[in-house]
Amino acid sequence: MLIADREYLGTKWFKYLIDSEIDFIIRLKSGTYKEAVDQAGGRGYEDMRSKVKRSKVASKILSKPFVLEEMSLNFVVFKNRRKDAEEPLVYLVTNIQEPARTIADKYAMRWKIEAFFKHMKTNGFSLEEMNLGTQTRCRLLMAIVVFSYVLSIKEGLKTYRKVRVKLYSDGSEEMAESIFRYGINSLMRFCANLYTFCLYVFGKIGNNKMPVPILILENV
Repeated sequence: MLIADREYLGTKWFKYLIDSEIDFIIRLKSGTYKEAVDQAGGRGYEDMRSKVKRSKVASKILSKPFVLEEMSLNFVVFKNRRKDAEEPLVYLVTNIQEPARTIADKYAMRWKIEAFFKHMKTNGFSLEEMNLGTQTRCRLLMAIVVFSYVLSIKEGLKTYRKVRVKLYSDGSEEMAESIFRYGINSLMRFCANLYTFCLYVFGKIGNNKMPVPILILENV
């Protein structure tokens, strides 16, 4: 299944995905395909948007089937789960025929790649600030950074239950640190020197026999 942000829209694109038997869930900008949704009968676009926005239920969600250039699609609208979101509502278009809650939960998986990009760029490794001249160097750096990111996540998951929980006035709660931030802080204790880090890495991949070049590092 393709899960994508709102830059990836268009009827030709949707038809290509359907013809290729690729299911998709794609976010929409507010108002996109409004006429097609209204023409489908039943509750209109603005009525759905207003009902979700005014609802006191944090998980309020509505969906409606509609036809767009002979394609049978579903329109979904629900409250944005992010507390710091600039847009209070999320709009989706999909070709799958499943309950609205299932569609929203599947779309939420896309946030994992957004979190990854954030940690790569500004909230961890500052990848964009490193001006590397060749494609080979860029690929090597990306491989190292992604490897480090995975190690950070694995370390964070080990004892993430120990992280402090933040409580908000509306009764909601969330962890004080992300898994990545908690994990990379834990990982730093293995980065005092290259030898210690290599011991840690080889332990992770299940290789107890250290290569001779790595053992030499003990005296460096």
